[in-house]
Amino acid sequence: MRQRDIADGLEEKNELIRELYHRVKNNLQLVLSMIRLTLSTLLRASTAEKDRQSNHR
Repeated sequence: MRQRDIADGLEEKNELIRELYHRVKNNLQLVLSMIRLTLSTLLRASTAEKDRQSNHR
């Protein structure tokens, strides 16, 4: 009985760790996507500014 409770508790702990791992992984992927989007926006703005500056010369 006691050994079975320990095994059940260990399995539950492992499931929670797997769930946490997936949530962290998904959140990091979301953050990375947001950083890439921000970088892309900044690069486009920088390119547009350089184009404007070259047109004024």
